[in-house]
Amino acid sequence: MATLDYNYIESLVNMAQRKDSNAFAELYAATYQMQYAYSCHYLGDPVKAQYAVQETYIKALRGITTLRDSKLFVPWLNQLNFKVCFTLINEHNPEKNGIEVEREPIVIDGRQFRIGQVLALPFTEAQSIILHYYNGMNDKEIARLMDISRGSARRAIRNGTGRLAALMGEGGDDDGK
Repeated sequence: MATLDYNYIESLVNMAQRKDSNAFAELYAATYQMQYAYSCHYLGDPVKAQYAVQETYIKALRGITTLRDSKLFVPWLNQLNFKVCFTLINEHNPEKNGIEVEREPIVIDGRQFRIGQVLALPFTEAQSIILHYYNGMNDKEIARLMDISRGSARRAIRNGTGRLAALMGEGGDDDGK
């Protein structure tokens, strides 16, 4: 997967915000592979991943004029995609038997937390932790998928787990909430 040209993307976002449909089509072409790879890995199903990417770009098209800083398009798109994938898992997984995904346990360094607790962290930390501990990805895979350095992926995991331990206490989910 090629590294994104953020200056080019920023200029396309500015044009797309002025209702240039060709610019949005180019944004799609420039970012689609990364979004599809993320969705496919997160959902584990290429068909669902295609649907998730479609929904992500529909949301992006509808909301692009609300994006205040065009430099933040890629992280914003990542957040949209994450939310779409998360919703798909929550709504369309019969194995969950009505249990909300946010209440699902996730074991981090031997301590049990809930996905909802992880989602309360800053986005990059939450996403990195879920990809690492819930989806079993290593730092290299996370870095490639999120278009960040391996060091940033490791730092996000380390900072997020530290923040979880501090916010939730050493016992993780002992309070049963």
